[in-house]
Amino acid sequence: MYRVPVSLTPGVQGGMIRWEGSKVSRNQHVDAASALIAFFGAELRRRRQAAGMSIEQLAPGLHASSSLIGKVEVCDRVPQPDLGVECDQFFSVDVFEQLALAIKKQARAFPSGFPDFLDEEAKATSIEEWDVLHVPGLLQTEEYARALFRGGRRGDTDEEIGELVANRLERQAILDRPKPPKGWFIIGVAVLRQPVGGPRVMAVQLARIAETAERPGVVVQIVPLATAAHPGLLGTFTLLTRPDGTRVAYTESITSAQLTERPEDVAEFVLAYDTLRIEALTPDASTDFIRRIQEEYENEAESH
Repeated sequence: MYRVPVSLTPGVQGGMIRWEGSKVSRNQHVDAASALIAFFGAELRRRRQAAGMSIEQLAPGLHASSSLIGKVEVCDRVPQPDLGVECDQFFSVDVFEQLALAIKKQARAFPSGFPDFLDEEAKATSIEEWDVLHVPGLLQTEEYARALFRGGRRGDTDEEIGELVANRLERQAILDRPKPPKGWFIIGVAVLRQPVGGPRVMAVQLARIAETAERPGVVVQIVPLATAAHPGLLGTFTLLTRPDGTRVAYTESITSAQLTERPEDVAEFVLAYDTLRIEALTPDASTDFIRRIQEEYENEAESH
């Protein structure tokens, strides 16, 4: 069994992995897949340099392009098992295929690209999210998140679901910082009407949304069903503002996720979000609407 050097040993904390000694991501929380990707790249670079080879010299021996090898070393590309096999054969070790397979297994928990979003979210000064599918992750209660994951990931074990829930709840700590990012959440009304987890879970969930909406720096708006066709019908997305004022957009599907950084593309998301602000109920009207549906769920729960 291959042992990871002590200086690169990841430590688990709160369901996430913290690198204790690696210069690759020192003092950053990343999911397990990202930690393994970082180690794969660092170990490949270490062995290449120990062999006195450049990336261009190594690439033919791995039957891969120098561009791919370079990206793997700096964690810009997820290493696949076939590359792991080539690396093991070239360096005469039993390391890289195991790592690549572990990465593939861990990555099932998150869409590819999600770790990049987590990094951006953690340092964002403003988070603007549109969601027509479910309650935004930063606003979810534990039981709502559990029911959501259980319904969408029926093949996962209770332990795996528990890890996903723990990771989601840990993300919410950014809203409790002394100087939290500003949050603007626009939600399609169908999200409030979808009884995820049943009426009791939904009543508590809607109470959480309404309470969060009363925090300084947080705005919640609801887009009613009566609203005509609008840009949000094309899909959910999140806008993140970096400390330097630039913005990035994030979109996600079941198996993949993407950060958009090109200014002209981000501008399209900004325009769509500004349109949604206008189409949605006012913040006060939205909170009142949420409270009314919350009461309906409470009455339904009491009647059962």
